[in-house]
Amino acid sequence: MIPIRKRTHRVTRHVMPRVAIGLWLAVAACTGDKGVAPSTRAPSETLGTITIPAVNIVMAVGDTLSITPTGHTLSGTPITSFDSVLYVLSSITDTLRVSVSSAGLITARAPSDPTQPVFVNVVAFKDGLAAAEQAIIQVTTTKFSGATLSVQPVAPDSAILAGRDGKSIIPVISNPETGESVDNPMVRFAFTKLECQYVICYQPVYPAIATLTPQQLSLSDYGINQYVPLDNLSSVGIPGTVWVRANVLVYGVMLRDSVQYTITYPLDSEIDISILGLNGYIRSPGGVFIAPGGEVLFYNNLNHALGATITIAFDNPEVATALDPPSTVGGASGNITTIASDQYTQRRFLTAGDYGWTATIAGGIPPYTGMTIRGFVHVH
Repeated sequence: MIPIRKRTHRVTRHVMPRVAIGLWLAVAACTGDKGVAPSTRAPSETLGTITIPAVNIVMAVGDTLSITPTGHTLSGTPITSFDSVLYVLSSITDTLRVSVSSAGLITARAPSDPTQPVFVNVVAFKDGLAAAEQAIIQVTTTKFSGATLSVQPVAPDSAILAGRDGKSIIPVISNPETGESVDNPMVRFAFTKLECQYVICYQPVYPAIATLTPQQLSLSDYGINQYVPLDNLSSVGIPGTVWVRANVLVYGVMLRDSVQYTITYPLDSEIDISILGLNGYIRSPGGVFIAPGGEVLFYNNLNHALGATITIAFDNPEVATALDPPSTVGGASGNITTIASDQYTQRRFLTAGDYGWTATIAGGIPPYTGMTIRGFVHVH
C-alpha cells in the first residue's frame, strides 16, 4: 500500500513577554491650550513588583499562615507600606477550603482537590499604582514531619529533552522513611526571563479586581508542573540548558530543589518540496536540524496536476538509514527513489555531521522537469 502522508497539526506556542506590574490608575494632568499631559514619577518612587513569603504552599487543615506582601520600586528600592492590599480567591468554592482575612491571614479549613489547588490573588496599591502576585495553596487532611522535595528525573528518565518535546514534571513531596506524601502537588516552577525562550512560562490568570481587568494585572515567569521547549530553537542556540527550580512551603518549612535540563535539537523534522508562487520556482528548506538518531520526512508536495515525481540523492547515502518499520515508498534507506505527489519517505540519521542532498524533479511539464534542489540535514 502506498502511504499517504499524514498531516498533523503542530501547535507553535509563544511565550508572552513579561509585563511591568505597575499600573497607572490615576493621572494628574495640567490643562491649557496645549492639551493634557500625564504626570511623571521617578523610578525610585514608582511601585514595580510585590513578593509574598511563598507562591507554593502546602497546609494541613487547621494551619494558619500570613502572606503579607513586600514591594520594590522600579529602581529596586524596598517599599515598606502600601495604601491598601486586597486578597481575592479565584473561585468562590475556595472559601470552603481556606479563609482569608483582610490582613492576609490564611486559615486552612478543608482538604483541597489534588487537581484543583486554591489560588489566592494578592493585589497591593501604592500611590495610584497596583501590583499583583498569586499563591497556590494545597490543603491536606493532616500533616506529616520530615517532608522532602524532589523534582529530579527517575531512571530510566533523564534530564535531557529534545526540542519540541513536552514534559510534565510532577514534584514529589514525601517522607522517604514513612512513605507519607502529598498527593499530586501543584507547583509554580521559577524560570529566568532568558530561560522562558525555551519553555512555556506559566502566567497567573487573575480575576477582575477593583477597577483592574485580568489583562491589566501583571504576569510572572513561572510554569505549573510543566516544562515545554519551544519551536524556535535555532534562535536561542543548541544545545541549551534550563534550570527547573521549585520552592515550596510545606507545613511551615521552606523546601527547595532544582534540576538542570539540557535541550537538544529535535528528534524529527520535515522537508517539503513544493511550488513557490506562479513563477516556476521550487522551494524547499535549505537545511533542517536534528539530534543524532533523529528522523527526517521527505515529502513531495508538488501539485498532482503537474504529474511530477522526485528522486533524492545523498552525498553520503550510507548515513541515511532505515526506520523501524522502514519506509516502503522511495526505498528503505540510502538514496530516495521515486516519490510521487503527496507521497513521502523517511530516513534516520544516527551520526553527527552535515549531510547534503540533491532532489531532482522528473516528469511533469516545463519548467519543472529536470529541476534540482539542494539542501542539507544537520545532525548535532
